[in-house]
Amino acid sequence: MNKNQYNRSNLFLVRLWAGNTDSDSGKVEWGGKVQRVVDGESHQFSNLQELANLLEALASTNQKKQ
Repeated sequence: MNKNQYNRSNLFLVRLWAGNTDSDSGKVEWGGKVQRVVDGESHQFSNLQELANLLEALASTNQKKQ
């Protein structure tokens, strides 16, 4: 088998916190920081969609470097 067929895994540290809650809708504001453990690259996010986008981008960036 070719070594390129194997995908390397990523390890991320995610710090997540709930911020203010909108009293009218009850919606919680999420925020936090995601860090790739191997190289220390980190980014802050202000909602859960940004977290998902960051994880996808960091994982694909790591794949391209290999």
